[in-house]
Amino acid sequence: MGAGPAATMERSPQSDGNAAPGAAAGDASRKPQLPLIGRFLVAASILACAVILALIGSALYEERSDALHIARQTGASLHAALSSEIAGQLGQIDLVLQVVASDLSDPNIAALPERARHALLARTARFLGRGGSLLVIDASGRVVLDAARYPPRAVDVADRDYFRVQRDAPGDAGPYVSAPFESRLNHGILSVALSRPVIDSTGHFAGIVVMTVPLDFFRTLFRDAPHSPGTTMLLMRTGGQLIVRTPPLADGVDTGADLRALAPDLFDRLEATPGGDIIARSPVTGDQRLFVSGPVPGLPLSVIVSQPLREIYAVWTLRVLIIGTMALVACGTLIVLAVLLRRELVRRLAAEAEMAEMAITDALTGLANRRRFNEVIAREWRRTARTGTPLGLLLIDADHFKRLNDAFGHARGDLVLRMLAQIILSSIRRPGDLGARYGGEEFAVVLPDTDLAGASLIAEKIRAAMAAESARLAESGLAGTTVSIGAASTLPSPGRSLEELVETADQALYAAKAEGRNRVVARACL
Repeated sequence: MGAGPAATMERSPQSDGNAAPGAAAGDASRKPQLPLIGRFLVAASILACAVILALIGSALYEERSDALHIARQTGASLHAALSSEIAGQLGQIDLVLQVVASDLSDPNIAALPERARHALLARTARFLGRGGSLLVIDASGRVVLDAARYPPRAVDVADRDYFRVQRDAPGDAGPYVSAPFESRLNHGILSVALSRPVIDSTGHFAGIVVMTVPLDFFRTLFRDAPHSPGTTMLLMRTGGQLIVRTPPLADGVDTGADLRALAPDLFDRLEATPGGDIIARSPVTGDQRLFVSGPVPGLPLSVIVSQPLREIYAVWTLRVLIIGTMALVACGTLIVLAVLLRRELVRRLAAEAEMAEMAITDALTGLANRRRFNEVIAREWRRTARTGTPLGLLLIDADHFKRLNDAFGHARGDLVLRMLAQIILSSIRRPGDLGARYGGEEFAVVLPDTDLAGASLIAEKIRAAMAAESARLAESGLAGTTVSIGAASTLPSPGRSLEELVETADQALYAAKAEGRNRVVARACL
């Protein structure tokens, strides 16, 4: 068995920047990389969809805020219109009541016959035209003047709150709006009363002047006011007692209820924001509503307008469903298309890589083919010439291979060649080493950055492994073969050529065969 120089054995790993191809098939065997657009296609589509959805969400949120703002303005306008109308109508009644109370305090008018005073009161009632009753009550609570009839109807109202409050108040307590009651003079019609005290010339309480107002007056006012579906309008006394609710409750009870006792938290919040609005749950309907509340100017009354949020956001909700569904479908489609396109790119790259691999790989052994060997060794010759490092080359030939084929068939010969290829692969570990099928039963190994001693070491490793495997096969009754290897190494320089390195390795191989085969002969390329 021949040997290489025993001096220095150089076999250093290549850096990544100068690394030669892998042991099997070289650079082309590296996994192909998707282009930048392919690698980030799905992520970019997801990011684009996120941006689109964020923009749509932001626009829809602004529309939601706009819908609430418009509802606030609408509620405030409706509240202002109702409060103004009620204040105007009841204020006119109160003004008349003050005039009548003042006239009754005048001794000259008090001295008029009862029929004359009735005529004055009846004329005033016709001027008001509210459909209620204009009455004068004495200090004991009896009706003494009735604008609708002479002589007056015999009715005692001493038990009514509008009489008791004025009687018990020191001086003129101002306009008083009663709790809702069933009228004793108008066939039980639900009404409220506005009253003013009558003070005689001595300053003592002499009775009251009162005007009853049917609740239908307020119901008509609320019903005719322009409002959106689901809007609820309430008129209540200061303190929380309900006078009128439109629409009426399902059980028909829409007067007299103590709303403060029913929903104390709601009324605390309403009183804390006079003239403003809040969003709260309705104690009656149970849904979330926008409440706008405030007092009726000059009267102990308040108006509440509430709108359900579901109606406020009805159009917006429909837009969200339509636009959101379309956006999600579009984004989902975009992402699916991106995934399918990326999958197609990967498939095509894999197919191209497989074709490229097949173009440089020997189909039988899986090693690089002769074309790839020529490319790699030429490149390594140029690289080592730049770096000043040695380049090693092994040429390997299966001993008596034709005899093996003739005796045992090509299938057995192919099996032996594949076994030799695996031994070569297991013997060269560095990324830059290349094993190749040189032709027929001949193989080659390119060993960058390896001197003759290092090349001899690798060659001997391959030879010994093949010999051991052949002996094992022989013991099993199967045919095998040994290998002869020619090893060469050189320092590429302007005065040398790659062909000289290949020729030197080839001569060493023939020498190994001539010396009896199953051996390594190493020669330096001088």
